[in-house]
Amino acid sequence: MAGDRAEGWCVPKANEIKFLEEPSINGTEEIEMIDASPNWMMPITTYLNTGELSENRNEARKMRRKAARYIIVEGIMFRRGFSMPLLRCVTQEEAGRLLSEVHDGFCGNHAARQRLSKKILRQGYFWPTMIEDSKAYVKKCDKC
Repeated sequence: MAGDRAEGWCVPKANEIKFLEEPSINGTEEIEMIDASPNWMMPITTYLNTGELSENRNEARKMRRKAARYIIVEGIMFRRGFSMPLLRCVTQEEAGRLLSEVHDGFCGNHAARQRLSKKILRQGYFWPTMIEDSKAYVKKCDKC
């Protein structure tokens, strides 16, 4: 069988395993902090993760009703839709970046008000003030 091999082929060698007596990396790691400032998702994620509700019956009822539309998958909150796939929930900072990218980004066509929010929905993102934010963003656009 060894004669059947084409010349120039090399047989892989077994990897050598070494055990280190001390760490190979000295120093501290830099850790990027996740933004923990309060946003519109915090009460919903708290309820979905822990089941904690307000003492007020009306507030608790509203939260249960609102939270029924959301789901957390691998630490990311999504909004369920009736006729659309799961929509990733974003913060206001992420929403600002999405608005600018979809409206006047590389493939942006300076879509007007409601059309801009519909495009973002089709891309799979959601935040509660999408329509109002889209209208305000289009009003500030000089080209539009």
